[in-house]
Amino acid sequence: MTERLKLMYMVVFDVFSLASLRKTAIRTILAGMYFFALEYLEDNYIDINFRIPQYIFYLLGYILVTLFYYKIGTSYYRWYDGRKYWSYLGTRGKNLSQQLNAILDKDDHVTRKWFAKMITNHAYCLKANLRRSDYLAEIYEVEPGFKESLKAASDKPNYIVSLIADKINEMCTSGRIKQYQFLVLNRYMNDLVEIDEQCKGIRRVPSPSSYTFHLRTFLVLFTICLPFGFVHEHNFVMIFIMMVIYGAYEGSLVVTEEMEEPFGLDKYDIPLDDICYSIKKHVHQLLDVPLKSSHH
Repeated sequence: MTERLKLMYMVVFDVFSLASLRKTAIRTILAGMYFFALEYLEDNYIDINFRIPQYIFYLLGYILVTLFYYKIGTSYYRWYDGRKYWSYLGTRGKNLSQQLNAILDKDDHVTRKWFAKMITNHAYCLKANLRRSDYLAEIYEVEPGFKESLKAASDKPNYIVSLIADKINEMCTSGRIKQYQFLVLNRYMNDLVEIDEQCKGIRRVPSPSSYTFHLRTFLVLFTICLPFGFVHEHNFVMIFIMMVIYGAYEGSLVVTEEMEEPFGLDKYDIPLDDICYSIKKHVHQLLDVPLKSSHH
């Protein structure tokens, strides 16, 4: 019951802190001012004889819905794919840690701590890459000079994956792990690289800007024409109704634009900070490394 009340609070009250809602509200108010100005002019100064038949707006609305169908679909799948790949990242990191825990000697605290830090570093480094933020703020200094070498790397998440792979290969060469164990661990390395590239692809490749421009232009034209279907009603309630119509379309467009960037810092973007901390906590736990003893 507590969770239900919390969800109701978020839906009813907490949404007012959303940047998307504020943006939608401002644009809807501006559209309402335009609707009010035409209504006021028609009532007091100008007799607007031009009127658009209302069935035209049914056709325009159908066209807008068709355009929004593609836009909302592609935006949602970008957000969904981002969430999916970060879920995979957490799963692969934990599975890799579980395999290493079974392979490594219980007394080999140095190697265990090295892997715990590096797997954690990979998650935080990928988060920084997607957000274009400071790489070194949350990264462990695994060994002297590590952060300097990371700073010089062109692809930092993949650089960390390559260091983990080199360590595993070195252990296989020295006979500390068997060949079949190396193949299992190498599969997880390939998965990490694929997750990195998929997430970077979501960030690098935006939705077609020409389609967004076309949709925005059509929405503006629809808004300009909308009062000419209702301006003769002489009823200011119609202004509110037109604002609701415009706000529904505008809100959908603003939300899709927000969903196209799922790795940001907006309140309802993918919670990368929480996911990274979850990976960090569980990786240390699986490798039997005390979290408090792992200093940056």
